[in-house]
Amino acid sequence: MGIDNYYYDFVEAREDYNESGPDSYFVEAQWKIREIYEKDKDSVYYLRQMQIKFEEDYFHWITNNAMLSLLKLGFLIDIRMEREKGTGTRYFIHKSNRYPRRRIKRMEKLVQEYSDETITRSCGHRAEDLFCSGLALRGFIPKAKKVRYYRGIKWEKTGHDLDFVFERDGVAYGCEIKNTLGYIQKDEMVTKLEMCEYLGLKPLFIMRW
Repeated sequence: MGIDNYYYDFVEAREDYNESGPDSYFVEAQWKIREIYEKDKDSVYYLRQMQIKFEEDYFHWITNNAMLSLLKLGFLIDIRMEREKGTGTRYFIHKSNRYPRRRIKRMEKLVQEYSDETITRSCGHRAEDLFCSGLALRGFIPKAKKVRYYRGIKWEKTGHDLDFVFERDGVAYGCEIKNTLGYIQKDEMVTKLEMCEYLGLKPLFIMRW
């Protein structure tokens, strides 16, 4: 599909937009992302940044698919900055952006600084401190930390553990606290729920949504 046809089809899709349609959020996300880049053709975004920008409106995977579709259509171009440990950040620019490298280098410096393990670990611990304090003030009594064993039952199916066990009004809760920008992986989520059921705990998961 040529880019001119894409614009025509995209306008058609926008006009036919239906709140209840199965693809309505995807189409709207595409449209909003396109508007951002059209307003500032020199702008640079990496994928997680755009996901956080729109997360009050769309799940991360909707923004992800919208970005990749605009890339496939040729509206966006991607530039990947590799790092020593084999990881990297994928930056997206408007197709007409001819000189993005300087801005990308500035952003990459910040991304690496705030991706440092010391900072990410501190953010996680800080979230645990805040939520544990908040739960305690609401009558939840902490019973255990890093839990694989509870009330005579031990989880041995995998090497996972639960962050905490709290009790209130005779009910024991298996508590997970996740202060990460990305969503918990589905496999991990399923395993943690299985753990709660096996250990006789009610799931209480506090995490980014």
